[in-house]
Amino acid sequence: MQHFGLQTRVVWENTAAPFRIGLRSAPTYRDNSLVKENLIYYVSEDLKAPLQLPGEFPGWGGERPEPGTQAFQDHIRPRAETGKMLKWGKRLVEQKEIPSICRLLKRRKNLPGAFRTSNGILIAQDLVRKIIEELDPGIHQFLPVEIQQPCERYLNCDSYSFRG
Repeated sequence: MQHFGLQTRVVWENTAAPFRIGLRSAPTYRDNSLVKENLIYYVSEDLKAPLQLPGEFPGWGGERPEPGTQAFQDHIRPRAETGKMLKWGKRLVEQKEIPSICRLLKRRKNLPGAFRTSNGILIAQDLVRKIIEELDPGIHQFLPVEIQQPCERYLNCDSYSFRG
């Protein structure tokens, strides 16, 4: 399967599950030469577009200073660095560096197997975590996160922020 010039091959599929897991090859080029090839897990219904759910992380980083100030830059820099580490997986992320609660901005009856939040953090349900751990043991990092509805009621599901 090819989408936006990226190759995706299905690595897990089950007709009873509402999602498929693919492994996508994402090449990095510099001066028209292939520098490296990242393999990225891709979880969605159709393997064409990952589901993005708007969400926020209450209490992550405390009060936000006024944008445009040095205090704001000092406040946002460590969160941006953690986001990069979760996305690109260049180092292990400590539990204290990431939010422990993701509050969805729209009510959902059921959660997908995995989704990205509006700021790019990938959240995986326990079944997806188990499948990826089985396919790639010990390579990825999953840190627990609680999912909260807009009404502040917690969903009863094991969820993890996912570092690939």
